[in-house]
Amino acid sequence: MTKEQVKVAVENREKAVVCFEIAPEYRRKGVATALLRRVIDDAITEDYTAVEGFPVVRDERYEWDSAGPLRLYEKVGFVRPILSWEPSRKIQFQ
Repeated sequence: MTKEQVKVAVENREKAVVCFEIAPEYRRKGVATALLRRVIDDAITEDYTAVEGFPVVRDERYEWDSAGPLRLYEKVGFVRPILSWEPSRKIQFQ
């Protein structure tokens, strides 16, 4: 890596929240919210440029849904990305 590549990598630092595992008896008591707010606070303190989350969007909860629900992320200020994608060429299947 060149010095310029290292500088770009450092300037575009992002944290990712990929999993929450809260014991059943502590769910719906604000534990996940407190953890997520702590990640955000740490990211600000450590000069990260963004925090990414990968919430689950489902009507019912499954045991393996460990990323957290969408409402958790929205509650602390996350916004959904605006996705816009146009293919640069048509793909045909035969």
